Amino acid sequence: AMDFGASHKTFKRMMPTFAWEVLDVYTEPPVVAFRWRHWGEFREDYTAVNEAGENVRVPAHGRPIDVTGITVAYLNEGLQVTKLKTWFDSDEMFRQMDPEGRAVRIPMASCPVVGGGGGGDSTG
Repeated sequence: AMDFGASHKTFKRMMPTFAWEVLDVYTEPPVVAFRWRHWGEFREDYTAVNEAGENVRVPAHGRPIDVTGITVAYLNEGLQVTKLKTWFDSDEMFRQMDPEGRAVRIPMASCPVVGGGGGGDSTG
């Protein structure tokens, strides 16, 4: 799984105007639960490594991606965020990214650098 920094970089590249807004706030500090929306136009190909270890590329289609979710933010006495828990339907996001099923998946095992690709003598 991608950490926040890698995820932010990936999505900012593929959707340069990936806007974010808070739709509803349900609780007050120090534990704030809120619903949000994240959206943008899919302008550059998505590339990443999935949980199966495959390199994945989804061609950009120029259409909008619109995702909603819930976050719980834990704040300290100075109202600084100490922890975030976020939930959203990642399957729905990927359905919007790849509605025609054009994603390309390349198993890591077929890479001659990593191994398993049958590209050389394994006996040494």
